[in-house]
Amino acid sequence: MEPRRENANARNSCPYCRHPCEGRGPAPSPHNHEKKLDPRLRRSDGDYVAVVKVTRPSLVIFDMDDVLCHYDLGRRLRALARLADVTARDVRAAVWDSGFEDLADQGGYAEIEHYLAEFGTRLGRAITLDEWIEARSIAMQPNEDVLDLASKLGQQAALAIYTNNGPVVKNHLDKLFPEAAKIFKQRYCSYEFGTKKPDPKSYTKLLETIGEKPDACWFIDDKKSNVEGARLAGLRAHHYTGFDGLIAEAKAQGFEL
Repeated sequence: MEPRRENANARNSCPYCRHPCEGRGPAPSPHNHEKKLDPRLRRSDGDYVAVVKVTRPSLVIFDMDDVLCHYDLGRRLRALARLADVTARDVRAAVWDSGFEDLADQGGYAEIEHYLAEFGTRLGRAITLDEWIEARSIAMQPNEDVLDLASKLGQQAALAIYTNNGPVVKNHLDKLFPEAAKIFKQRYCSYEFGTKKPDPKSYTKLLETIGEKPDACWFIDDKKSNVEGARLAGLRAHHYTGFDGLIAEAKAQGFEL
């Protein structure tokens, strides 16, 4: 039987950090290591759990509908139907199912006047800016918990809204959603970038406009596909399914709450 060979590194390794100490002077004493190691992280086998410190993001980007507010499309359709004296199903078919709103979200109608004119044509009745805003705003119920959290995060990082929407939301958020407008000074809509979520290019163009690096940003959206698109663009992202999960993730991102 061959004699057992002692590993030089093992012989000179430090029992406290588990790294070879050869060539680094005398092995550190337990006293020195006790200052560095948290006993709460020690496993039953004596090793310590590795802890990776997360750098807090410098920018938090919120989706609007069904994150900052509860959005009821049916209520909006009924309000528009009353204006045009048609059914809510007629409104949906003419404005949404036709692809008009999708095209507007991607920059097809960058001017408010052109957008409203086409909206009215499809609705079968001319619609004013105030009527459009009223019909949309009544479908939006502020999510007070998330708005309050956003306000707190805004004391530790910059904030922005990024929503798949056209020029009216971009330019009239103060009337449409004043609760969010008070908190968010940076507001971006997909029409500005010629594409929309979940296209990774939309996030890239957004961050180029803001002047921020993807890995310094945390994006929050209720649609899983939008979250996946953000991650493909290099952003940290959270799929919003409830407030408790959002709070937990905010803490994991390094925010003090």
